[in-house]
Amino acid sequence: MSLKQHLHLAKWALLEFLTTPITQALITPIILGIIGYQEFGLWVFATSILALGAIVSMGLSSSTTKYISEAGTEADRAKVAQTSIGAIALIGMTLLPVIIAITIILANIWPQIFSRLGPTNTVATIIVVSAMSTFIQELDYVLSAVFRGCGDYKYSAQLEIMLRPVIAIALIIVAAISPTASSLTLSYLILILGKVLIKVVALKSKIKKFVVFGGHIKLEKFRGLMNFGFWSWIQTIGGLSMSVADKLLVGFFFGASDLARYGICTQLAQFAHAIPAAGLQVLFPWISRSVAQHNTPNPKQLKRLSILTALITIPLTIMLYLAAPFVLEYWIGAEFSLINAEMARILIIIYGLLALTAGTYFLLMGMGDVRAVGMIAFSAGIVTLILSMLLMNFGLIDFAMAKFAYPAIVSLLFPRLFNLRRRRVGNE
Repeated sequence: MSLKQHLHLAKWALLEFLTTPITQALITPIILGIIGYQEFGLWVFATSILALGAIVSMGLSSSTTKYISEAGTEADRAKVAQTSIGAIALIGMTLLPVIIAITIILANIWPQIFSRLGPTNTVATIIVVSAMSTFIQELDYVLSAVFRGCGDYKYSAQLEIMLRPVIAIALIIVAAISPTASSLTLSYLILILGKVLIKVVALKSKIKKFVVFGGHIKLEKFRGLMNFGFWSWIQTIGGLSMSVADKLLVGFFFGASDLARYGICTQLAQFAHAIPAAGLQVLFPWISRSVAQHNTPNPKQLKRLSILTALITIPLTIMLYLAAPFVLEYWIGAEFSLINAEMARILIIIYGLLALTAGTYFLLMGMGDVRAVGMIAFSAGIVTLILSMLLMNFGLIDFAMAKFAYPAIVSLLFPRLFNLRRRRVGNE
């Protein structure tokens, strides 16, 4: 499949990627209005824990897409899928009891760590249930990665478009019946389990040789997945400073109410990055397959992709920046917009700058340069976290500004891509 054909798939990749933030945006004012800022802050805390699943999954989603896209036969694809799912299950069975034990210990010997968020027992319950949901959600991501690796973005997107709104509506109903973050967290666990079961059935219909139970984990596939996945995992840890660690810090040091407004502003700002990243993710399987066939993208292609990324990102960021006060006013309320528009605009610029690196990121991942990507992202994450903690005492807006460090350091991906391409051409 050519680059042009892969870019045609971008519309489906975009739809799949955006289904989650759009449904979240639609239900946010409804759930916030039902449960209030304190409980909504706890719900944001729960969803932040869910995002930590990227750590425990060891980067298996990215490595699954890569190895599925390189697999030549249906049997090989089935082996990769079975190995990835088996690896997630193994990690879950190993780490989940540890997470639960640590949470119970902390709740009993150091309850003050949870006090800013809410009652200790409530916060501990949310952590345990969210941890359980995390592993099931990672299974969901791996299943989607299998579809993407097969190039079946349309089918993967259709599943998400069908299932995500159902989950969103169910959460609204739960909030109306039992307006607490604990109820929402427990309900999400049940809903995401149902979603995974549906995807397993769908995958079985697509890959006939895929075996749900009784399939063997292939050691050579497992090694390949974990080797690539390790550096993808390192990259993910660095990226968590932009999506998870910041929210956890806000929750623990500023409290649930401030976490609610910070989470809402971040939710809006992330569209500046999510839309370009969603469309450009089709580059990953394309470049992986090309490299496996000993083809290297030429400079003209790289230049066009860079221009395409800028053409998508810059107008979108400017539009979101200008519209932020009005969006917040009509989305959440006039008072909320008056207080938080400045913070939202800062975050929009940060995510817009990060979006400029999206195409380069997917190309480097597909070319197998995951180690360099991982080290750059990890370094950016560490610096961002240090700056965040240093600026925390100056207030929430200064805390948010620390995130400028992340896209600044990640921009090192640009020279890395062109140097890597030059070296590959020299070796051919």
